[in-house]
Amino acid sequence: MKNRIPILIAALCLILGSGTYLLLNNRTAEIQNIILISIDTCRADYLSCYGYPQETTPHIDAFAKESTLFEHTVSPVPITLPAHSSMLTGTIPPFHGVHNNVDYQLAPANETLQEILKRNGFNTAAIVSTFVLDKTRGLAQGFNTYDDSFEETETTSRFGNERKGKETTDVALKWLEQNKADPSFLFLHYYDPHQDYAPPEPFASAFPDNPYAGEIAFTDHCIGRVISKLKELELYDSALIIITGDHGEMLGEHGEDEHSYFIYEAAIKVPLLIKLPGQDEALRIPDPVALVDLAPTVCSLLGITMSQPVQGQDISALIKGDVPEDYARYIYSESMEPTRIGASSLMSISTGKWKYIQAPRREIYDLYADAREENNLIQQEVHRARILEDKLWETLEQSMRKDLDSRIQLDAESVKRLQSLGYVAGKADGEMAYDETQTDPKDLIHFFAKYQEALILVESNDDDKAKAILTQLVPEHPEFHELYIQLGDIGMRQQDFEQAIINYRKAVQIDDSKPMSLNNLAWLQATRPSLPVCDLDEAVLMAEKLCKITNYNNPNALDTLAVAYAANKNYPKAVYIAERAVKLARAANDKKLIQKLNSRLRLYEQSKPYQE
Repeated sequence: MKNRIPILIAALCLILGSGTYLLLNNRTAEIQNIILISIDTCRADYLSCYGYPQETTPHIDAFAKESTLFEHTVSPVPITLPAHSSMLTGTIPPFHGVHNNVDYQLAPANETLQEILKRNGFNTAAIVSTFVLDKTRGLAQGFNTYDDSFEETETTSRFGNERKGKETTDVALKWLEQNKADPSFLFLHYYDPHQDYAPPEPFASAFPDNPYAGEIAFTDHCIGRVISKLKELELYDSALIIITGDHGEMLGEHGEDEHSYFIYEAAIKVPLLIKLPGQDEALRIPDPVALVDLAPTVCSLLGITMSQPVQGQDISALIKGDVPEDYARYIYSESMEPTRIGASSLMSISTGKWKYIQAPRREIYDLYADAREENNLIQQEVHRARILEDKLWETLEQSMRKDLDSRIQLDAESVKRLQSLGYVAGKADGEMAYDETQTDPKDLIHFFAKYQEALILVESNDDDKAKAILTQLVPEHPEFHELYIQLGDIGMRQQDFEQAIINYRKAVQIDDSKPMSLNNLAWLQATRPSLPVCDLDEAVLMAEKLCKITNYNNPNALDTLAVAYAANKNYPKAVYIAERAVKLARAANDKKLIQKLNSRLRLYEQSKPYQE
C-alpha cells in the first residue's frame, strides 16, 4: 500500500495537470471534427436561404434547416487573401498586416486557428482552389496538409489560377475518407463564383442570364457532395460545420462590376451558417457578426484560450440563440485598393443598422431602410457620423500593429497571374494613412473598372483592345504611372520600340522607383540608339538609378548598366560593371546568365557596344 500511494498521486497529478488530455476527452465527446467551408466571392443575397428569388442553393438550404443562419455577417475586406487571413486569425487587417492579394503574405508572427487546433490534437488540412491562396502567402502555417497543387488542365480556369469545384470536391472527399478516424479540422475553399463566371451544365442552362448565380448553384452542388460524404462516413452529427464566404461581388452596384475597390454591402456582406454537433433545428440571428468572430468562437466551443489578442468576438452563445439584451457591435471593414490609383483609402464601421464610411466625402447609411446604400444621410446624421468616426479611429488605434512586416515583392509572373484575375498592380498604401485631400474613390470608379478590363485583356493576349482602353484612360488620369508602364509593355511586345520608350519615360517621370520601368527605358535606348527618341545619357542615368535601387547586387540590373555604358562608348566602365555582374551570376550558379554576360563582356573588352 505504501508503494501504491505515490503511484496514485502521480497518476492524479498527470491527469489534473494535462490540459490537453482533458481537452481531448471533453472535445471528443462533443466536437470530433470541424469543417470550415469558404465560398469565394459569395454575396449572401444570392443564396436562396437568404432570399434569392430562384433556388440557387438547395443543399445549403437543407443545411440551414438544422443550423444557425446569421443574417448579417460582415467581411473586413473585399479581397481574398486578407479576408481569409482575418477568418483564420480572428483579427482585422490592421492587426494581421495583410491588406491585398498583391503586396502581402500572412506573417508567421500571426497565430492561426489551424495552429491552435493542431497543438490541441487535431489533424489539420486545407484544400484551396486559387493561386491567390498559394502556400507561399502564409495561410499554410499550422496545416498538416495544404493542398494547392493544381495545374492548368480542363478542370482549371484560364492561366491555371483556379481549380474548379468538381476537382476540389473530389480531393476533399478522398481526404475525408482517408482521415475519418482522426479528430480533424478541414478548411475547404471554393473559388468558382469569382470572375470569369462560367458554370458547368446543367447550371449554365438553369441560369442563362445570370452566370454568377449559376456559379453559386454549382458550388452548392459541390458542398452537397461534401455533406453527403460526411453523413456516409458518420461524421456529420459529431462535426462543427461552418459555411461562409470571404467577401461578396458588386455586380454593377455603385459602378463596380467585381470586388476589391468599394466596401458597400454587396462586397462585404457574406453568408454564415454554423451547425453544432447534434443540432437539428433552424435558428436565424439578425444581429450583426463578423468573419473575425469565427476563430475565437471555434476556440471557445472547444474550451481553448487563444494566446494572441483578437478583434473578433466569441459568438457561441448566439449560435444557440442566446443573444444578450445589451449585444452591440462595431464592425470594421477597409479597402486600400483605391490608393493604387491615387485615391484615398476607404474604411468603415458598422453596427448592423448604421454604417459609416470614411472617405473625402463621408457617407453614413441606415442599412435597415436602405440596404443598397443609395441614400447618404451625412447631412442629416452629422452627430451619429461623428460618433461612428470616433469609434473607427479608436478601433484602429487599438488594433494597429507595428511589430511585423507582411509586405512581399512578387515575381513578374505572379503579378501577371493576379492581374489576369482583375487585381490591379501598383503600390497600395498599407500604412493605414488617411489623407482627405486625396481624390475620393467614388470619383475614380469608372477609371478603375476600365483599367481592370484592360489588365484582363493584356493577360488574354489582346493587346490591341487593351491599348485602345489604356490610351483612352490617359486623359482621365494622366498622373497614374501604371498606364504608361502597361502601354510601354504593349509597345515592347508589338515591337513599337519608339512608343515603348516614350511611355516608359512618362512612367519614370511620374515615379522613378519602379525597377522594371527603369530597366526597360535604359535597355531600349542603349540597344536601339538610332531611334529618334533615344537619349544615351538618359539610358545611363536610368540604369544607375536601377542599380542603386537594387543595391548593386542584381546581375541583370548591372548588365543593363554595362550595356548603357558601352552604348556611350565608356568601355572601361562597361567592362568593370560587366565583370561584377559575372561574379554575382557565378555566386548564384546561374550558368545561362554567366554565358550571356561573358559574351557581352568580350564585346566591351574589344571596345564594341552590345545591340539587339
